[in-house]
Amino acid sequence: MYQKLQSYIDDLDALVNEIPDERKRKLEEIANYIRSKDQPKLTFICTHNSRRSHLCQIWAAAIADYFGIDNVETYSGGTEATAFNPRAVAGNRKGRV
Repeated sequence: MYQKLQSYIDDLDALVNEIPDERKRKLEEIANYIRSKDQPKLTFICTHNSRRSHLCQIWAAAIADYFGIDNVETYSGGTEATAFNPRAVAGNRKGRV
């Protein structure tokens, strides 16, 4: 994993305490379901497929790797085929990855 992304994910650990317990339980249910599959495939869909689903795909793969959820395949899709929105790449103004 890219060092900058790894560092960013490591910094997120402190924010986990801000997630309400009920939400954590739901997220753990989803994670356990994904772990129970032999080769889970996650597809993220958004309109235009220009950035949101791409970012979800990338983050899902990164977080699955971080938490040791093996064999996860992530995909991005949308209602329309468009180019990746350049604002999503240029939006790294606050040190975010």
